[in-house]
Amino acid sequence: MRGIKNKFIIIFTTSILLSGFIVIAKAQSDAPQFLVSWSADSFAPSWFKGKIFPTFNSIIKVSFELVDNGKIVNLSQTPVRWYINDNLYENEQNGLGIKAISFRDNTTYNGNDINVRISIPDYNGNNLDEIITIPIKNPEVVIDSPYYNGNVSKGSYYFTVWPFFFSGSNLITKWYVNGQAASNSQSDSNIFNLAIGDQNQSPITIENQTQNLSNDLERAQKLINLNIAQ
Repeated sequence: MRGIKNKFIIIFTTSILLSGFIVIAKAQSDAPQFLVSWSADSFAPSWFKGKIFPTFNSIIKVSFELVDNGKIVNLSQTPVRWYINDNLYENEQNGLGIKAISFRDNTTYNGNDINVRISIPDYNGNNLDEIITIPIKNPEVVIDSPYYNGNVSKGSYYFTVWPFFFSGSNLITKWYVNGQAASNSQSDSNIFNLAIGDQNQSPITIENQTQNLSNDLERAQKLINLNIAQ
């Protein structure tokens, strides 16, 4: 009898704890939710479907919707405050219900992050905050070399460079072979043709350097090695 009573107590206690968990979970799920998105005007190839990251001096756009009980909230008469790295950027003095901002960041350097905080100081008597982190990336270039393990033989080979995350599209690109400027390279061409003959020795180093003409400090380079089959 004592064993049955103890089992009953354990089951009853567990039921109370589970009930409490369900209530807490339901309360949390019913809390208003921020749906935030951001984009940057950094350069990337038209075929690229991934996230385009900002670099130093990129224009960044951030927007949000507030969802409450499964519905998008009308914030047109609600004060919304925006902070960038803890500095007030816009608030109700700029207008009510501000759900999107655009800014050019020229203070956060590559490899660091921007923190954007959205604050609604009075939503049904509560203060709501949401913080997102936006990484600032270095510009990059990728050399498309469709030759398995860089193995080539005598003949003609084509390489394509793809720039990513520059703050503009006014780019100049240059090609180098074994550290020397390629004589048949056009400075504005992202395609490079390399002819390999008897005079070439393995390995061959192909390098691309791309620069933003609107910003001398914005550069990227990539180097690959080719092995000539004997």
